[in-house]
Amino acid sequence: IYLAKEKGWYRDAGLDVTIVEPAAGGVEAVVGAGKAEFGVSIQEAVIPARAEGVPIVSIAAIKQHNDSSLIALKGEGITRPRDLAGKTYGGFGGALETALIKQLVACDGGDLPSCFRLAEVHRAGAGVEPSAVRALGLHRRACQGGHMPACTALGILYQRGEGIVSDGPAAVRLFERACAADEAEACARLATLYERGFHLRQDRTKAAELRRGSCSGGYAPACRALAQMLKDGVGVELDRAEAVRLMDDSCSRDDALACFELGHWLEQGQGVEHDWTLAAGYYQKACERQHVRGCVLLADMIERGRGVNRDRGRAYSLREAACRAGDGLGCAQQGWMLARGVGAAEDRDASLALLRRACGSGEAFGCDRLRFLGGLP
Repeated sequence: IYLAKEKGWYRDAGLDVTIVEPAAGGVEAVVGAGKAEFGVSIQEAVIPARAEGVPIVSIAAIKQHNDSSLIALKGEGITRPRDLAGKTYGGFGGALETALIKQLVACDGGDLPSCFRLAEVHRAGAGVEPSAVRALGLHRRACQGGHMPACTALGILYQRGEGIVSDGPAAVRLFERACAADEAEACARLATLYERGFHLRQDRTKAAELRRGSCSGGYAPACRALAQMLKDGVGVELDRAEAVRLMDDSCSRDDALACFELGHWLEQGQGVEHDWTLAAGYYQKACERQHVRGCVLLADMIERGRGVNRDRGRAYSLREAACRAGDGLGCAQQGWMLARGVGAAEDRDASLALLRRACGSGEAFGCDRLRFLGGLP
């Protein structure tokens, strides 16, 4: 970075670059506050910052593979992670790094919940290189030891074919085993297979029964799915009041999709009484829980003044944020607002760029508006 500036390579590329030394809060805080357009950081710092709400995203990797290693003096007799127990570890001190080392040592020492958590880290690539194969091995080890959440996770890997050839019947057996031990997510996933008739004979009544148990066990997505069945009278007796109660309860447990779905029911009057004010409230909750499409539909209601005060500037901001998060409809609607100068200053070039982006992602509204503005033949 410094060499490129010294040699004038940025200038040669038409870039006016100022290098800012980050304060004690780190580069994440500087970029998040808008004091720099981009910065150089590490995954172990970016992930916790995002979890705390710092508005940053990773755009490129300087190193294509994680080259971190654990090293020890040969004479210490340390040959595997569990040998590190009770030892002093020297590292960068990052929260993610420290947690990862602790999980690694505990898992190798036989702590099954740590193996489960470590498997999820490998599966997501959170601070380590993503590896479905490693996740599979760790989940299998924990499941064989009797850790039921690991059996559920292992079933998901078998079902999706992650790290292994897809095996539906094996996934069913794992879900059944975990569900019999009252593992709520396993019961919910088994219910979905019964409802759709995948690897099991279709039985929607059984699906509803399993979801009811899973919901009682505290698994919010099961409450949401059961609510949908109750609203439509599928597999259970029609009970829309109970459907709304369950969906609201699931939303209150931070199930963003439940907030979104209930908002949609209320906006459209789907099986429930039409109520724009309540609909906007649930879209707001969905948006606050990072459900991007909830933000987009909330923006639509705010622009039109449906159930909330009309505020086109706020509608524009919501669509802009949704577009940054990758929502094609958000980009299309932001672009259309720029084309008309609604909620923001008119900017035809920026409008066309956003509409092209939306259209390229397959968003029909973006293509339609782009054609209207003459940006498509």
